[in-house]
Amino acid sequence: MDDITPTRAGPPPAESRPPLRAVIAIAFFFSGASALFYQVIWLRQLATVFGNTTLAISVTLTAFMSGLALGSYAFGRVGDRAARPFRIYAWLEILIGAYGLVSLSVLHGVHAGYLALASRLPYDSSWLVGYQFWASLLALVAPTALMGGTLPIASKGIVRRLDGIGPEVGRLYGINTLGAAVGVLLVGFVLLPVLGLWHAVVLAACLNLAVGAAVLAADAWRARAEARGSRDPRPAPAADAPSSPDGETEAHAPSDGDTPLRVILVLGLALSGFSGLALEVVWARAFSLYVGSSVYAFSAILLAVLIGIGLGSLLVARLSARREVDVTWFVAVQFGAGVGTFGLLFFYNSLAFVFLSIVMRFWRSFPTLLALEVLVIVGCLLLPALCSGAAFPIASRLFIQRSAVLSRSIGTLYAANTLGCIAGSFAAGFVLIPHIGLRATVMQCAACYMITAAAVLLVERGPNRAGGVVVLAGLAALVAWLPSWRQELMVAGFFRRQYDELATARAVMTARRDVLFYREGSLATVAVIRGRQNRSLVINAKVEASDVSVEMDTQTMLAHLPLLLADRTESVLVVGLGSGTTCGAAALHPTSTIECVEIEPAVAAGARYFSDTNRDVFADPRFRVVFADARNYLAAGRRRYDVIISEPSNPWFGGTASLFTVEHFQALRDSLADDGVICQWVQLYEMSPQDLRSVVATFVKVFPDATLWWVGRSHVDIALIAQKHPWKVDFDRFSERMGARPQIMPDFERAQLKQPVSVLAWLLLGPDDLRRMSTGSRLNTDNLPLLEFSAPRSLYRESSAEQNRTTCATYKAQPLSELVDLGPSAADADARAALAESFIEQHGADLEGAPYLSWMRDEYAAAAALAPGRADLREKLAEVEQRISERKRGR
Repeated sequence: MDDITPTRAGPPPAESRPPLRAVIAIAFFFSGASALFYQVIWLRQLATVFGNTTLAISVTLTAFMSGLALGSYAFGRVGDRAARPFRIYAWLEILIGAYGLVSLSVLHGVHAGYLALASRLPYDSSWLVGYQFWASLLALVAPTALMGGTLPIASKGIVRRLDGIGPEVGRLYGINTLGAAVGVLLVGFVLLPVLGLWHAVVLAACLNLAVGAAVLAADAWRARAEARGSRDPRPAPAADAPSSPDGETEAHAPSDGDTPLRVILVLGLALSGFSGLALEVVWARAFSLYVGSSVYAFSAILLAVLIGIGLGSLLVARLSARREVDVTWFVAVQFGAGVGTFGLLFFYNSLAFVFLSIVMRFWRSFPTLLALEVLVIVGCLLLPALCSGAAFPIASRLFIQRSAVLSRSIGTLYAANTLGCIAGSFAAGFVLIPHIGLRATVMQCAACYMITAAAVLLVERGPNRAGGVVVLAGLAALVAWLPSWRQELMVAGFFRRQYDELATARAVMTARRDVLFYREGSLATVAVIRGRQNRSLVINAKVEASDVSVEMDTQTMLAHLPLLLADRTESVLVVGLGSGTTCGAAALHPTSTIECVEIEPAVAAGARYFSDTNRDVFADPRFRVVFADARNYLAAGRRRYDVIISEPSNPWFGGTASLFTVEHFQALRDSLADDGVICQWVQLYEMSPQDLRSVVATFVKVFPDATLWWVGRSHVDIALIAQKHPWKVDFDRFSERMGARPQIMPDFERAQLKQPVSVLAWLLLGPDDLRRMSTGSRLNTDNLPLLEFSAPRSLYRESSAEQNRTTCATYKAQPLSELVDLGPSAADADARAALAESFIEQHGADLEGAPYLSWMRDEYAAAAALAPGRADLREKLAEVEQRISERKRGR
């Protein structure tokens, strides 16, 4: 039996233990990386089923971590009875890998079951929540329980003495966590956009299978070596000191009278897990206000936490091999985690300028900028994360008193820590952040660390009790001394490079901005800011809507265009509330119901500050807001809509890229009536031409007869408008509806669109144009989420809107006569001429280029042929031909 020897015996035979120790260390590193792969991929896959709401994320994360806690607790008891623990550990890894190979197929089954149930139940049914939890738990409990069992099983095999618990457990825990950090680097920055989910999960499974096979081989080799050694007539190495019957090293073992301390250690690790997960949620929200809410920002937070935990555990492993571990170590790391967290609270306002300086100096190199931001975040979180990582091996050494229950004890501690993580994730999203805010949540978590340290001191005998009182007094002083966080800095959006010089930025940072509304919701921080001449709705420090005239054009035309084009307008769905202006514009049309799907309730509270621009739409009985994830809400196909208006934020914004996938567009199509119209908003700014073409290709994959329209005078926003079948704009009906709805005309007049031909001149590209534009572009899918990772790289791209306008011009070839049905009247010639002329007058300057000039020539030629009496058309045709000739000559 591979049991713990009690004393500092001589080194083990050279032919047996060192190679196996090395194999286990390498195995734990790659096991940590693969576990992170699984966590990211499985939770991402479940998010496409259940949505990205706080409830959905918390429920699936709870199911994942419940398996870890169950496995660590159960396998901890198995490990103490195991004759060959490493053999069990190897089979755990092999079984994890085997499940990994089929895991996505299992999750697809969960998806199918959810859709079948959701189509028969209300979207907010408690039965759906119950299905989400139990289906996630049943799908993930087996592999996560196996993952949870790896640490207690391997610890049983590798720890040889009680005084080796700190070094050995710390080393295993630290190596495993650093492996997870490498997993974050690979998954969060490289693998998913290159391999996709399916290939990434296969890679993770292969890592587990390779790890299991290597450990099996090493364990078999060691068993053979030990069998040879047992036949060796030479005596075993002499022991250095006597042992107790149970195998403890007496100088290091806590006494049986330390039951209160043991209880506090378990509760302390639970509180540490609670605070760690809650702080991970908080810092992801708080730092994203300074660095942006992209997928890279969230990966950077997780990377920083894992690096700190791994290094902290390894540091304890090194120190505890040289010095005796006692309760002061646990007190120190809990106190250090609290002080580090409080310190970050104190300096949070100043970090705005740190990140702003990085953006101002390095925005031209996204890799450099990202690396520096990650380094700053790692530096900020390093101390509390180091202390959190150190807590587990220290607590393990103090808690374990007998070798016979080593594996069980480690399993118990790991389970307590994991249960605390579950509670922390739930509390942060549902209770703490929505009710007391980000700053107060951080304070509460820091206080948990300090209170744990004080509790350990208070149960001690002698002068240490006074130390507990001092810690509590210091905690009270810190709470009273800490400055408040400045809301105007948190919502300023400095990461978007809005300021040309640092001096200007400093002036903005020191000025008090007029914040009319501020709320930290469960998923986003929402504010309404009043500037000198406008109001803005800000979500996670990004302006999502304002009452500036040119932005009002976009917000209103996203509703007016599809509602003027649709055959019927009884039912309207809007994806994304914003300021509610689009919904208010939709309410001006003859509709029966207007539904808006919004994921963050705080947005609705902020939108009420725009009652003048949204026409007080919340008071309209036809209007209702559904607080849900749009993908989750639409996937069940509960009803069909005549008009769907999808207006999510920019694709670089965290989570938004999933609303630009083939799967989501298919859900929109399935929710569209047979003769319905869909309008998809796409921003040309902060997007590369490659990403624009990818979005277009993805949309055209589902809606092959789509058209592309301008939706604003500034020409930085477009709309992809489509029906399920080939279609053309009915010019006569469009004109008639504009004339019959005078209530919408103020919006058109503000946009300088007083005639139907001026409005239809915003029709830029037809289906043939878009198909050419899509050729060679990669599709954005759930399996291969390209846009989520590529879009943030264009956040600091110069002249992206101009480049995308040029890209559109490159593909302009389809004649207007193929896109607009001018009707059988004799006015066809004049209408065709007027439409072409209006289009060219509005966009000629923006769409300069050889392809567009050829299109202009063809349109003027067609118009002149239809209206031979129009000398002005012939003159303009000659002008265009002259420009084409000059371009050919290179002038």
